[in-house]
Amino acid sequence: MSTRARVLLLTTLMVGVVAGLLFLPVFPWSARWNHKLDRILAKGEMSLARLRGKAPRLATIEGTVDIPGAAVEVLDSRSGLASLADSKGTFTLPGVMWYPGAAYSLIVSTDEQQGYSLKIRAPDELPPDSEFNVGLVDAQAGRQVKLARLPGRNSITYESYDLPNDEYYRDIFTRLTTGRTSDDAKISAVNSYVATKLNYAEDQWELGSPRRVLDGGSKYCGHLAEALATVLTAGDYTTRMVDICDRQSKPDTHVVVEVSYGGAWHLYDPTFGVRYQDSAGQVVSYRQLRFDQSFIPRDLFRADFRAPLPALPAWMPDAYSSGYHHFYSIQK
Repeated sequence: MSTRARVLLLTTLMVGVVAGLLFLPVFPWSARWNHKLDRILAKGEMSLARLRGKAPRLATIEGTVDIPGAAVEVLDSRSGLASLADSKGTFTLPGVMWYPGAAYSLIVSTDEQQGYSLKIRAPDELPPDSEFNVGLVDAQAGRQVKLARLPGRNSITYESYDLPNDEYYRDIFTRLTTGRTSDDAKISAVNSYVATKLNYAEDQWELGSPRRVLDGGSKYCGHLAEALATVLTAGDYTTRMVDICDRQSKPDTHVVVEVSYGGAWHLYDPTFGVRYQDSAGQVVSYRQLRFDQSFIPRDLFRADFRAPLPALPAWMPDAYSSGYHHFYSIQK
């Protein structure tokens, strides 16, 4: 072998070794590169599926996880929805892209910090109802992953805090909470205030900023939730908006706000100015409402309420019980 050939061989081997080392799981960028590679391969497979007359289309995954109540999601889901499995572990994930043999990264978590990643595959033929069942999922057989900024995880959206209007939000928080001592009393005061901004005449779709909503109101629950979460963030609470929907083909959707205090999440609805309590008077969380809609008392929605809402909206229990959700987190 010539010297030139030896140098070329040695260089090739070194490049291969370095490339292999760079993709080792111990390096933080390896997950991102592997995810990019998976996306490139998936696009190629979808192109081949079209050539074979199997056009990719949206589908719903059903299954049962061996951890009842776990949060289940698929990376790069088209819907961006996660699902809370029911008390038997049954879950449903809408809005995933199907094509023959498609591979999905299923993420199962119980603590919102860490989870298990498993590979599941789509059938070669999609049933007429566009739903397919993956059977029993052994979550702990998967690879352990940290959820924070997991590449492809789109069931949570991170938003930037509206810093230019920080003083405005702080003034509102201080004015509404002065003299109130408990977390619930403070948050309920802000929640009730934001509910007065429900304005069916204000139908601007673009949020603009939470300040615009607090100044002029909005007809949209998502805008009111953004306003509540922003004011509470200004008051140094950790918040997240929860976008929920029922399982109808044309789903009813709603956005509420969870606030962290006392070591737990507590849910507030700034559209109607309400929150839901257990028998001990504690404000319950989205997770609790997912499993028990009796926390939503029908007489909470009265005919004399400021909004034109004479009774409990029929869609509300179904939206909570579906388990479908997407989180929005404001980063200060």
